[in-house]
Formats: sequence, C-alpha cells, structure tokens
Amino acid sequence: MIRLVLPAPRGPPMTCVGMFCSMGSLLTNAWVIEEQGRVTMQVMWLSARLALMLLAVCSGTAWAEACLVHSQAERLDVKVCQENINIPANLFHDSFCKPQLAGQKTETTYSQQCPAGAFGVCRNAQVANLPYREHIHYYGVAGDALYLKPFCEGQSKGQWITPE
Repeated sequence: MIRLVLPAPRGPPMTCVGMFCSMGSLLTNAWVIEEQGRVTMQVMWLSARLALMLLAVCSGTAWAEACLVHSQAERLDVKVCQENINIPANLFHDSFCKPQLAGQKTETTYSQQCPAGAFGVCRNAQVANLPYREHIHYYGVAGDALYLKPFCEGQSKGQWITPE
C-alpha cells in the first residue's frame, strides 16, 4: 500500500473538474491521496454552511448525469438517453453526449436522469472495448427492441428491461 499526502497547491482558484464546481477561496486545504492505485482528493472547507449554499446555487447542468440525444434526418427520428455510471464526466459530456452522425441533425439536453416513456432500457451496458458503463434508454418505435435487446445482452453485456 502506497500513501502520498501533498499540501494543496497555491495559485488560481479551482475550476470545474468532474463533479466539482469552482470553489475559489472556499478551499483551505486539500490533499491528494493514493491508496492501492486509487487517487482521491480530500478537501477541507472553510465553512460547511457556505459550501451547502454554493451547492444549492451551482445545481443544474454542471451536475447532470444523463443526456438525451435527439437525432433527426430524412425518415429518421431517434431519441436515446444515456445515464452515466462510471464514464469520466468530461468524456461523457464532450463525446458520448455529442455524437457526430453524418447527414443527421442532433440535439442534446442534459438532466439528472432520463425521462420516463422509454420502450426499453439497456442497464449496465458496457462501452465497446472500454471499461465504461452506462444505462441506455430507448424512445420511439417499440418494435426496434427486436434488434436492440440482443445487442444489449450480447455485445454490450447489459440487462434489457422493458419499463411498465
């Protein structure tokens, strides 16, 4: 077991990293700890009450864990919502939620969770050749489940659920 404790660096205020918003002068001390290959950042707050107020103010898209992607083209109208399980926040927001689909117009909206109304959900789907997982909600033509369910359970190693 390796344990490394470092003082917080001096310099400009912290900006958004993963789930943390800019904290500015709220940070008094921070340490980076590595234990058995995992890196954790611990932060001491100037005032817990002030931090809770900041949390209430910062809530919104910066805290989103799901994105609804609406894709349209000639004779095509698809809605898919992805709920993040363990994909790094930057990668999820900048890549997974912003697909580049030739000839299609896409619109992405972010939320805490996927909306109701999906005809099927692939829970715990693994991203191809990567250690990342997500829940994928499918909206639109329920008949598409004939193709999506085998893909979910086979290649994505997920569990297909039909919401009630």
